[in-house]
Parts: sequence; C-alpha cells; structure tokens
Amino acid sequence: ANTSLQDSTQNGSDSGDWIEIYNTAHSIVNLGGWYLSDDADDLRKWALPSMDIGTNERISFDEVHDFNQAGMNGFALSKDGERLFLSYLPGVAGVDRVVDAVRFKGQEVNLSYARTVDGDAFWIAAHPTRDLPNRPDYRRLVIDEMMYHPPQNEESTYDRANHEYLELFNPTAAAVDLWNELGAWRLDGGVDYVFPAGTSIPANGRLLIVGFDPLESTLLDGFVQIYGINRNDVQISGPYAGKLSNRGERIAVEKPLSVDLAAGAISWIIVDEVIYFHQTPWPSEADGTGMSLQRISTARSGNDPANWKAEDPTVGKPGSPDTFVGGWMIY
Repeated sequence: ANTSLQDSTQNGSDSGDWIEIYNTAHSIVNLGGWYLSDDADDLRKWALPSMDIGTNERISFDEVHDFNQAGMNGFALSKDGERLFLSYLPGVAGVDRVVDAVRFKGQEVNLSYARTVDGDAFWIAAHPTRDLPNRPDYRRLVIDEMMYHPPQNEESTYDRANHEYLELFNPTAAAVDLWNELGAWRLDGGVDYVFPAGTSIPANGRLLIVGFDPLESTLLDGFVQIYGINRNDVQISGPYAGKLSNRGERIAVEKPLSVDLAAGAISWIIVDEVIYFHQTPWPSEADGTGMSLQRISTARSGNDPANWKAEDPTVGKPGSPDTFVGGWMIY
C-alpha cells in the first residue's frame, strides 16, 4: 500500500481518539475517494477530505473534528480492541479496494499503537507521536528467547518437550508485577499459562516459563543439567499448557483490561507478541539444532524476523554482545 495507517490512540474517553496516515509512495496522493472505517461491511463510514499528502508526509484525524463529529455516521475507536480499515473507493470496478487494515486488542491509556518506524510492516505499543515520526522508545516486558524445538537426545528417554522454554526479559529500571487489580497476566496463543499470584520480574531481570512443573525435582534437574545453569540463579515458572510448535505459531504475553461497556467483562492488552516460523525469513538454525531464537532489540517488534537470531542457548542470561536494548541496530 502506498498510503498506510500509521498511528492510533485511545485514551478511554469519547474525545481522544486519533488516527495518523503516512504516504510511502514516490508521488503525491490526493485523498479524495479515500475512507476510514472500523467496519468491514461499511467501509465508507468516513470520507477523508480531498487534499494532497506528499511523499513521506503524514496527516492525522481525530474523533472530535473528523471521523466522529456530532450528527455524522462516523465511528469511535474502542480501547478494548477492534479493526480499522483504510480504503480507496472511487466507485470503479477493479480499482475499489482496502489499501491497509489493522486489528488490535486492548490498548493502555496514553499509549498509541504504531508502526515501529514510519511505513514499516510491524506494529508496537509506543508513546504517541501525533504528526511526528514514530519513535519506538516505550520500554516494556518482552519475550527475549525461545527454545521451541529442542534436539532429540538419542541416549535418553527424557521427553525433549521438557527442554522447551520461553524467556521473558524486563529491560526497565523497575520491577514488573505480572498481575494488576483485575487479575493475573497470561501467556496466550500456542501455549497457555496464567502467572501465579505474586510473580514479579526485577529490573533487568528474566523469567523462564517451561512446559513442566518446576516442583518436580527430576524434571528440573534434567533441565538445569542440559543447559548448564544453577537452579538458584534462574527464576523458573510453569507448566504452561501445550507445547511450542516446531513449525511456528503465535505466543503473546497479555494483561487484563477493564471493559467499559460490560460490567465485569475483561479485555486483554498485548504486552508483547511473537509470531514465529521455523524457516526463512526466520532463522531456520533454531529448528531442532540445539540453538534457540534470541531477540536482537527490545525496541523493535517481536514479530519482525530480522529482530531474531539463532544462537547457543543463554538460559536466564543476556544474549551475545550484539543484543541491543535501547534502540536500533545498523546491520
């Protein structure tokens, strides 16, 4: 798409929603015939004004003045999550089309959902930068390392699924509690897990989540032995339900969000998400060779395959020196 959804934010009120679009084309785009909508069955909810947007330029629209004015058939974005469509619909067969779309789950107050850089394919929670370049500087808990396909040990009958793990990393300067007033955080996707009450990850700390019960000493002994770790040096939690797919799947850390419209209902905010695969463009060397998937930058999306590498496991420890916390790598 030459013109793309760029940034959106909801602050929980009826007057703070805004949407930013960005022109990635090499020419000026006139917005006549373009529409925004939150309904796939009604793509013409709000017509963008007929105006030009230049190459690498951005423009934003808000609820009060634009797409949800009083008396209009507009829409407001829900903080509980929904879909958003940008369409070009001049009424010409073969030309009418949805140009860009995004689906999001719950959003936190005062954070936007933005592409990691202007026009990029990947989205991330960010500090709002309305009418300015996107800046992925919001530090949050991330999925830092994954062993999704442990190698088979032919000399052992030990279930190699017990060698799987996910590692969470807290790159912030304060401890992160994996619960809030609504309840516990969870893993969602290919494996399911509700974090026990009181679970917390210290500043710059890590937490391993495994597929076996760490209280079973035989299983724990086998795990720490194969990875050469001291059980007292690593915080381990589990078991999650299911197994990590050897071919790829979605894994997300989510926290509960209060829904305004239904008393007692819960929505979920994605804290971090990884949709991985076992082959290119993802590092295929992590597929059954004994290497793990390791994140390169905490500031970039977990869904970006270029943000991952295959390395020897670093269970409970920082990765190799090129792992970068603060921003972007040049490579």
